[in-house]
Amino acid sequence: MSCVICHESIFAAQQVEATGAQGPRTRAAALSCGHVFHKRCIDRWFDTSSQSVCPTCQSVHTGNALTLFIDYDETEAQRTAEEITSAEEAAEEDEAELRSLRASVRELTTKLSQTTEMARQTLQAVTNQQRVHNERLYELEEKNEEIDRLETELNESHGENEWLGSENTRLERQAKGHLGNIRGLQRKVGEQRARIDELEDYNPEWLQSEVNRLEQLAVSHSANISGMNRKIRDQAARISDLEFDNNSEWLQSEVDRLEQLAVSHSSNISGMNRKIRDQAARINDLEFDNNEMSRLSEAHRSHIRSLQGALESHKDMLDEYGHYSSSESDSDSGYSYY
Repeated sequence: MSCVICHESIFAAQQVEATGAQGPRTRAAALSCGHVFHKRCIDRWFDTSSQSVCPTCQSVHTGNALTLFIDYDETEAQRTAEEITSAEEAAEEDEAELRSLRASVRELTTKLSQTTEMARQTLQAVTNQQRVHNERLYELEEKNEEIDRLETELNESHGENEWLGSENTRLERQAKGHLGNIRGLQRKVGEQRARIDELEDYNPEWLQSEVNRLEQLAVSHSANISGMNRKIRDQAARISDLEFDNNSEWLQSEVDRLEQLAVSHSSNISGMNRKIRDQAARINDLEFDNNEMSRLSEAHRSHIRSLQGALESHKDMLDEYGHYSSSESDSDSGYSYY
């Protein structure tokens, strides 16, 4: 039990009083409210305050404080004093230990803060390293995909290379063939150039005489064709007027003779046309600068066209005559021959 004014033990003060170290003022005193204080402490309290109130419950006290006489065993008191001293020493030791513990706590708190900061930095470094590793892993995956794609392309390229090899072989053979064709064409060009040089050396007067001869030949054949056409028309008119009898064999032989004659003239005309075309080609290949040669070439082409027209007309007439003869033969099938 302690005094609320001085915070010292009332019993310790009572023990001191019992030993005679202090006077009566160290004794305990009780107020009318029942609260107990040191006598000296409560007297000093009343002397310094304007009203006599209890320091504990603030109740007004009148009169003097009641001094308490408590009997103490000296041995017990001494033991209590020793316990108090031991408790105070233990309290001081505990306080020192508490201060030491507080210092340790502050030190540990500082170390914990440092360790936490280091752990945070380490975690950040690990996170950054993990991100770098993830990026590297992503790059490696992309490279693996690229390697797979390149391997696929390489396998495809092997097949393509085989095809290109066979295609190259084929193209080489084709190139050799084209080279042979080019050489053949070069030979033909050389021959044509030699022919052109040969034709350029020809005498234009001889060419003109050759053209005149061909024109006269064409006129002669044209006259023959005209005469033959007249005979054919006369025979056709004669056939239409005749009544078929036992002389039909002669008529048939006459028709056959005319057809053979027409075929012979047609063959002659074809040969002549070939000669005329050859001469026209030779004339066209030559580059003559004089107007007379151009006029002769144009006249020659005009004769060729007229001869071709006459030939076509002759062929049409032969076709018509053949159709007419066939019709007459069909109509003769109703007659009886004697």
